[in-house]
Amino acid sequence: MKRYVRYIIIVSVVCITVYVLLNLRYNHTSFILVYHKINTYQGKGLRSLYVNPRTFNNQMNYLYRRGYRTIPLSELVDIISHKKPIPKKVFVLTFDDGYEDNYINAYGILKKYNFRGTIFLTAGYIGKEFSYPGQPPEKHLNIEQIKMAKDVYDYGSHTVSHPNLTKLTEEEIIYEITESKKIIQRITNQPINLFCYPFGEFGDDTIIRQLLIKTGYIGACTTNPGLVSYRTDVYRLPRYEFKEIQSMSIHDFIKNIDFYLRTFSGL
Repeated sequence: MKRYVRYIIIVSVVCITVYVLLNLRYNHTSFILVYHKINTYQGKGLRSLYVNPRTFNNQMNYLYRRGYRTIPLSELVDIISHKKPIPKKVFVLTFDDGYEDNYINAYGILKKYNFRGTIFLTAGYIGKEFSYPGQPPEKHLNIEQIKMAKDVYDYGSHTVSHPNLTKLTEEEIIYEITESKKIIQRITNQPINLFCYPFGEFGDDTIIRQLLIKTGYIGACTTNPGLVSYRTDVYRLPRYEFKEIQSMSIHDFIKNIDFYLRTFSGL
């Protein structure tokens, strides 16, 4: 009996210690999720860019049941910029490229859970079917869909033609980030001040960052994994990919370990 009681005490102490340590690590932090295609993988292209609609619904349901709620990316950027405390159990949803399935398959799911998201539109492909290198042709959101989805989605810029900005001249970079802003603002009739680096590439220097600031952007997303806190650079915002198990590697799991621990613990 004494051995059993001792075992219970040890387990309880370990559990409490782990919870306290996790709470200390994740207190006043948040996370941003990134998706591309909410569609069924058909065997062509990069599988990791696809999340099946049923899986996506299960992921959103999991976060909803754990007590999480979304806030707009612009709100999170404002919180970080002004060093405000990050509310508990809030996160941000983002979608890159602006695929049509973000409206056809994801819109209704987000609405069901009262979640919001930000779609980073590649302005030159709006309403078109386009194939990125190594990918099958995919339809992109058209103007009508963009307008109809404004009750669930905010919008940001993903450039005009999705180039690797680190390989462009300064003049070319300015065109990509300013022209895309103008196009999307005309469609949405809303200010566009959030950006997403194509391929997640932003370079080692500050040129792109300074150009974003100069042209009125208040924040920019990368594809680097990590939690967000008041110390985060708003022009280097990290994001986690919530992938399907079939397309997840051990490396992916390790990169996302903070995300899994945090959501599992409910912190």
